[in-house]
Amino acid sequence: MLGTSFYQNEWQNNNILFGFGIAEDGNYVGNTQYFLSDLGIISYIFEFGIIGFILAVLPMLEGRLCPYNWCKF
Repeated sequence: MLGTSFYQNEWQNNNILFGFGIAEDGNYVGNTQYFLSDLGIISYIFEFGIIGFILAVLPMLEGRLCPYNWCKF
């Protein structure tokens, strides 16, 4: 999980609310290459910050609530 700590440090050194923006998928640290896509949905937090993560998760949450008639369209 060294890739997670690498991207977390990058995220904390930049803007936590808005993330560090769109990044290359493969980043080299020494002789090791880390892929942002390997982190799954957590990569949204690092790239787009807390606000971007909430915006990415909202459609999934709405899809989970609609079968229970909690959404009114």
